[in-house]
Amino acid sequence: MKLRSSIKKIVILALIIITLASTIGNAVENNSGDALRTNSCFEGYENDIFACRGKLPDVMDKEWNNSIRNCWLNLTRMGTSEFDSSFRGIGSRDRMLNVYLSSDYQDEIDEERLDKIYQKIESYCEEQEGIIEVPVVFMWQEDELHFPEYGPETFKRIQNEPWLVTTRGIVPVIEGTSEKIVWTDKLTKVTHNAKEVDKYFSESGGPIFGFGTSINGYITVDFNVYEPEKINNSLIDEIYLIIDEKAEEEGISDVPVVFAWSEGCIEESPGFSSILLVLSLLFIVRIRKKY
Repeated sequence: MKLRSSIKKIVILALIIITLASTIGNAVENNSGDALRTNSCFEGYENDIFACRGKLPDVMDKEWNNSIRNCWLNLTRMGTSEFDSSFRGIGSRDRMLNVYLSSDYQDEIDEERLDKIYQKIESYCEEQEGIIEVPVVFMWQEDELHFPEYGPETFKRIQNEPWLVTTRGIVPVIEGTSEKIVWTDKLTKVTHNAKEVDKYFSESGGPIFGFGTSINGYITVDFNVYEPEKINNSLIDEIYLIIDEKAEEEGISDVPVVFAWSEGCIEESPGFSSILLVLSLLFIVRIRKKY
């Protein structure tokens, strides 16, 4: 009987130890996996992201979606250097913001650095759209930038495109990738500062659907393809004058601008500042204000 009693106690003790070991093991695994996942990440994103900030609201209706979209659209008008050297883009998907950081910085990014990036985004969204604790997920971007050649030939390459309305200015000859990044950042600042262009957007009854910076080295102005009657040389000259004056403030003469037709659909791909639209694009900024 004593032997049975001893065996029973040993079995019970073993079960307790196994249970505790399993619990502790899971906790350690979860904690190590969440090294950069504070603020528990949002459902459905765990396999795509490495960190997140903010929180989703209890009600996510059309008003919320529009606010997030507008916040994203305006953030794409900011230069990448305003966020962080690792910053590569920002997108809007599934009612939250997606931030893309260069995978080359994986060994350097920590909680403090993520917090600084998030604070800039949160402050901007709160100021512009009244969103408090805007939900943001962080993802690595492994694609390298591949800029085309910059120069007078740039406009010649698009002369026969069916979407082209006209061009203004000159694309300068720029060789190195770093110099092209500096150039597109300058163009992005121009679009950010040219706020007088806003009155020509579709939301104000105007013909513009998009306004941003292209990886090809010029600013883009997208017109509503279904309202060609609103477009004429006088209107184009008015818009170009606004852009050109802001470009002069950045030390740019004859700022290159492409006026194009657009059907007005909003791209929800990584949008960003010095460059973006889809990936190939991940470095073309096309700001579409439809809301």
